[in-house]
Amino acid sequence: MDVAVVTPPDKIYDSSIKLLLVYPSSGFKNRLNEYLKDVDCNITIYIYEEAHDNHQPEWLLSLVCQCDMIFYDMDCVPQTVRFLDSWIISKSNTYWLTQGESLFYNLLSRKRIYNYDQFIDKIGGLFG
Repeated sequence: MDVAVVTPPDKIYDSSIKLLLVYPSSGFKNRLNEYLKDVDCNITIYIYEEAHDNHQPEWLLSLVCQCDMIFYDMDCVPQTVRFLDSWIISKSNTYWLTQGESLFYNLLSRKRIYNYDQFIDKIGGLFG
């Protein structure tokens, strides 16, 4: 297995499974790292977070359309990115996490997840 971690502005053009993590918490990154130790395929993990984004919305937008699966942590996303919430959540390959209640986003997507393990389970479907 080969795992490549990519941040803006870079991209990899290969046939690996591609995951996009938008503002993942350190707890989620640790949980994902543990899970991927047992996976036997090539994976590219794109990470868009404050330490790396440098306000590159074009990179984020293009990867939302190119990746196999997206993890979107609404509770960690800053206001500079929040204007994209509904567009990203409406994509069929996006799984979104929030502790918020009474959200209209439930009308856009039924792919809300309530914990990291739910997303890890979904990733497993890419390898089967």
